[in-house]
Amino acid sequence: MYGVKGNPYTDEYGRPTNGATTGPHLHLGVRIEDEYINPLSLFDLEE
Repeated sequence: MYGVKGNPYTDEYGRPTNGATTGPHLHLGVRIEDEYINPLSLFDLEE
């Protein structure tokens, strides 16, 4: 929705947003020797 004319979504300051943000959230990036890896690979997610 960025740059789309008539985009109805804005943040609390009136700046355009894509409408997907619903509140505070975290973007997590993990790099090993300057290469990004999937952060989920660091957790044992098997049940």
